[in-house]
Amino acid sequence: MDFRRIPRTLLVGAAAVLASLFASDAAAQGGDRLAAGDVATSAAPDAVTYYDAVQGVLRRNCVTCHTENPVSVGGMIAPFALTTFQDARRRSSAIAGVVSTGYMPPWGAAIQHQGTFKDERYLPPEDKQILIDWAETGAQMGDPSPATTAESPADLDIQEPTVAPDGRVWLMGLPDMVVGFDEPLLVCEQVQDWQPQVPQRVISGELTEPRWIRATEINAGPKVHHTVSSLLGVGTPGRGPFVFPEGWGILMVPDQYMSISMHYHKEVGPGTEIIDDTRGGIQFY
Repeated sequence: MDFRRIPRTLLVGAAAVLASLFASDAAAQGGDRLAAGDVATSAAPDAVTYYDAVQGVLRRNCVTCHTENPVSVGGMIAPFALTTFQDARRRSSAIAGVVSTGYMPPWGAAIQHQGTFKDERYLPPEDKQILIDWAETGAQMGDPSPATTAESPADLDIQEPTVAPDGRVWLMGLPDMVVGFDEPLLVCEQVQDWQPQVPQRVISGELTEPRWIRATEINAGPKVHHTVSSLLGVGTPGRGPFVFPEGWGILMVPDQYMSISMHYHKEVGPGTEIIDDTRGGIQFY
């Protein structure tokens, strides 16, 4: 490349961007070392700090997915944890960016529908502003003493996953019945979007008389965009189990015909084929 043909202003601008990126990374690493040494915990009197506000926001809204051992939900896994000051500080600018645009937390319904859906994931405006202010004021740690430390994840209403004997993870607890495909489904490497209607059968459990379903959960494989089933409901990445309100449910009868509409979405090309064995879990009253 002949650099003499590149305008000097463009080169200066590119250098400034690179310098900014390296400076941000160095600052984040420095912040990690500072926290690890338990020094300089003081902050400006009016500054938002991790321990007085940010930790609580993250635990109420984020750590259900962004934890040390994340659960695969619909084939998707949170790529990093936000359970410590070091975790959050190195990503403070990114956190502010994704909450500002509404990219996180993942919830597709418009704000005017707030209050309509069960288990909504809207981020309250005051929590969003805390995360933005924290990033803009240097992502300071604050006082980590117990008096200012937010409640622990154990104190929050977070579903603890249950591992079944076959290794599958269920957020609703062990199902009374598991349904699935007759055999695993091959999604070829030439496929980008595919929406097959797939018959299902009982994999485990027994039903000898009609029973009311109280909860369902889709345990989806990789590259599943969403699923639709008259028996199991709608499954999307991050949705988790659906629990009917007390006294409500779906009646399931023995030998009931079952099928599920799958939507796969993936890249096209060599090596992209997958084998899916999506299962549905059912709990009865």
